[in-house]
Amino acid sequence: MTDLITDQIFEKIDFTKQKLRRAEYDHCEFINCKLNQLDLSNFRFTNCIFIDCDMSMVVFDQTSLQNIKFEKTKLIGASFEKSNPFLLELKFDHCQLNLTSFGSLKIPRTHFIACSMVEANLSYTDLREAIFENCDLDNALFFHTDLTQADLSSATNYSIDPEKNSIKNARFSYPSCKGLLAKYDILID
Repeated sequence: MTDLITDQIFEKIDFTKQKLRRAEYDHCEFINCKLNQLDLSNFRFTNCIFIDCDMSMVVFDQTSLQNIKFEKTKLIGASFEKSNPFLLELKFDHCQLNLTSFGSLKIPRTHFIACSMVEANLSYTDLREAIFENCDLDNALFFHTDLTQADLSSATNYSIDPEKNSIKNARFSYPSCKGLLAKYDILID
């Protein structure tokens, strides 16, 4: 990949019909664009923002995602687990991350703000110091997930097994913290 595209704004473009050029995108904005079901493998995005985009079912195999913000973007079923780990940094604000897979990624300190993460796969993911502010984690999969010092105090609908995940110094609040005891099938008044 030799093309470098910098400081561009892509607005209201349907990239499912008009091909997105394989390149390195630096400081670019994608606003209200359709990128659903695209294979973005081996693309490089640095300091980019995606606002009001549809990126459902996107594949990010070996995609470089450095300092990327997704805002009000639909990423349903997107696959991040094979993203290029070098300088990987993601932020999500008011996004739909249902059925999205982050499995085995190292994304500590990631911010998830007001996201729907229903049935998201967070297994084997390093989420130390991550923030899940007002996120719906209904049926999200936590297995060998590192949530050390993560903040789930305003998250809802999660079920996390403390015996199969690292939760040292993580923040939870009542009544959502009942999800830490869900496997015991007990009643809490």
